[in-house]
Order: sequence, then C-alpha cells, then structure tokens
Amino acid sequence: MLRSSPREGVRGQTEPLAALLAVAILAVGLSIYGGTVVDVVSSSSDREVGDQTVELVWEDMETNGAYDVSSRPLKGTIEQESIPAGFNVVVAVETTAADGEKVVIKEARYAADGSSAVDDPPDGATTTERPISIRYAPGNVTTGRLRVSAWE
Repeated sequence: MLRSSPREGVRGQTEPLAALLAVAILAVGLSIYGGTVVDVVSSSSDREVGDQTVELVWEDMETNGAYDVSSRPLKGTIEQESIPAGFNVVVAVETTAADGEKVVIKEARYAADGSSAVDDPPDGATTTERPISIRYAPGNVTTGRLRVSAWE
C-alpha cells in the first residue's frame, strides 16, 4: 500500500456541518448589519413627506391634466388620506399676475390635531412645489404652481 508523505497533497478540509454553520453565521451577521444601516440611513425625512404629499394632492386635484378653478372648494377636492398624519399642512394654488407678483387663488389648511385652525407655515416647514396647469374656463388655461408646506 502506497502512502503519500504528509507534505504531498495536503489540503485543508472542513467538516460540512462546520462550513454550513460558518456561512449561516455570516449571513445572519450581514442581515443584522444591513437592517441597522437601512434604519439609520433611510429614516423618513420631512422632505420625503413633502414630495409624497404634493404628488398625492395633485392626483386628487387634477382633472384631465389641469386644476379646474370652478370645481368644488380645494379642501373638498383633496382626500384626507393624501394629507400625512401628524403634520400640519397648507396647500396653495398660485399663479403669477401681470405685474409678476405671485397670487394665491385657492388654499386649504389641515391641522395635525384635526382642528381647522392652522397658522402660516413656520420658517422650518418643508415646502414643496410643482408646476401645474390651471383651467379657468374651457379653453382658458394658464400655468401655475401647487405649493405644499408640511410641518410637525
């Protein structure tokens, strides 16, 4: 019987169970690390709330790609589910007058506590805007802005 010397063909081997256990421990460690990083990095910011709210509000308001001024009041047009819970929100539809001055043509205010009294947005409020089309009458469409301010 031929035997090889200890130096020839020596390979490190691991028991299959130990290898599986090491891979499982590594996977669990990566999962915990990944979950922690996601929690730290992606905490919901006020900016995200503003971006989401302006899009949801616009979906509620628009008809055929424009906001119809003659439709029901702005507050009646926006669904309550579009307003983030726990935030004070002011929604304004603005246009520009002939002299270049911004003019608010419609506004709706939502209080975090459900009351109807909401002051003007504080300096720290997140304000998000998007361009919109405003329809005054059939064939009378102009550009404007939808402005949403949200704060806790």
